[in-house]
Amino acid sequence: CSSDLVVLLLIVALVCADFTDHIYQKYEVVPVHVNKVGPYSNPTETYPYYHLPFCKPENPQHRHETFAEVFEGDRFFASLYDIRFKVPVEFQSVCQLHLRDAELASLRKSIREAYYFEMTIDDLPVYGFVGSQLVDADSEVSSLLLHTHLHFLIGTNGDSIVKVKVDTASRPPVDITHPDSVFIEFSFSAEWYEESEYTLENRQDAYLEEESFFSKVNGAGVSPEVRWISVINSMVLVFLLTLAVGFILLRILRTDFVRFEKQQEGDELDDIGWKLVHGDVFRFPMAQTLLSAFLGVGSQFLTLLVALLLLGVFGFFHPMERGSVIVVSLLLFALTCGVAGYVSAFWYKRMGGTAWIQTAMVTASIFAGPTALVMIALDAIATFYASTAALPWTSLAYVVLLYLLISIPLIVVGSIFGRALTTPFKAPCRVKKVARLIPPAPWYRSAWFHITVGGFTPFSAIYIELYYLFVALWGREYYAMYEMLALVFVILVIVTSAITVTLTYFQLSAENYHWWWRSFLSGGATGLFILLCSFVLFVFSEMSGLLQTAFFIGYMLVISYAFFLALGTIGFFSALLFVSKIYTVIKSD
Repeated sequence: CSSDLVVLLLIVALVCADFTDHIYQKYEVVPVHVNKVGPYSNPTETYPYYHLPFCKPENPQHRHETFAEVFEGDRFFASLYDIRFKVPVEFQSVCQLHLRDAELASLRKSIREAYYFEMTIDDLPVYGFVGSQLVDADSEVSSLLLHTHLHFLIGTNGDSIVKVKVDTASRPPVDITHPDSVFIEFSFSAEWYEESEYTLENRQDAYLEEESFFSKVNGAGVSPEVRWISVINSMVLVFLLTLAVGFILLRILRTDFVRFEKQQEGDELDDIGWKLVHGDVFRFPMAQTLLSAFLGVGSQFLTLLVALLLLGVFGFFHPMERGSVIVVSLLLFALTCGVAGYVSAFWYKRMGGTAWIQTAMVTASIFAGPTALVMIALDAIATFYASTAALPWTSLAYVVLLYLLISIPLIVVGSIFGRALTTPFKAPCRVKKVARLIPPAPWYRSAWFHITVGGFTPFSAIYIELYYLFVALWGREYYAMYEMLALVFVILVIVTSAITVTLTYFQLSAENYHWWWRSFLSGGATGLFILLCSFVLFVFSEMSGLLQTAFFIGYMLVISYAFFLALGTIGFFSALLFVSKIYTVIKSD
């Protein structure tokens, strides 16, 4: 519909908008915008730049942010820094402020918590610390020093700015440890130089090739070659493990098939193991609506992940523009909702369900509902703290419109097609009218043990690259190795399929035919281990405070839930294919 198209085009325009051609004449004013401040160790806890008592215009002009910048917590305002293209500045006063007790208290707090600031010069970000804290080794008394002078180093290539840095230590700082009131002069200087290594087209690459301001947080000293070696090593180990498991499983199955053939030829052999449950193995599970919705949304996330990885591999995402990944993910989530509706309706009708409208409603809310509650809670906390992590109402309105005008209609359309195109489920074996009793099983064949093994095994194959993803997300490091990430995803899919099939065989051999839900939970349990791993990393990180903790827990709950659905779907369909295959081989009455 036309309204859907308008919303989609509007959002894409907001993502891709640019505001200047970045070409200057000498003496032309270069735009300098201030952005945000926040604790160095808390990536989500950011506040507007003028949250601290810095020099500001009488009515600071707000620069419009793109949709991606909003999700990154950016809030740009005009500044008093008067920088002209290729005009060096030895010293220029910005303003003089009379800081009193309350203002000095906020500055002292920011220095103790290692606040950094971010501003942009010609849309290139620069970072620096608000101040520094010096501790006397003998008296253990700390001095709080405020950086009042900024020295800008600006590299040009022709008529464009290609590189910017800021030095906060070019002039002595001001000690604000004790005074209750003080006059402070803020100033700046600017130095220009020719930079031939970068051009206007690749100027952002300087942030990737040189040590970043946040590098000491994330341990970015590991080279890409070392990471490739670790991933290839994991791939070889996974291949050998999968090959060994597959070989053992095939030998066991071949022995079983030979035994069943002898039984059909007239030899007196009793049925044992998975052959005994042939009359119950295709009995449909309980909670069919919920399982169908999980499979639908899980299939949607698999489609979304594949699309994101392909876009990353082909260079659609620039590592510096992390907000664009979030926005594209939102768009892809909306556009792939038809997959969720189709798969959920298809399997719900296959399992004999008739309430397809209810299934469509559950599919529409099974992930979006909890995620919306988490985001509303986080936005409320961020608003209470006056943080830039709080989304403006206009951005929230875009997300709501995107879901109402695109996602829900696609789920309904997908459900209609899934229901109409469903073919009857042709089980290789007839289902008996009376369900067979399941004998008690030892602890190593219990559901909780299978689910634990099913989650831990794939997690152990990806935890190394998972660490670097955490570093990129919570350590603010730039992530650019999408080829490696795609390879790790393939490993994850293979291991999840292999371990789920193996566990399903052991479950059926124990005469337990409730494999439908257990295969889904075994595959999806990796999401739980991802969540637990994130909590461990949080404990050993320097992140602190209610705001940062709430955002960390909320985001990781949503991410882990998405992986639970996607990997659970892989586990289910792998087990379904395996079960259908082995019971097709035998000829059961």
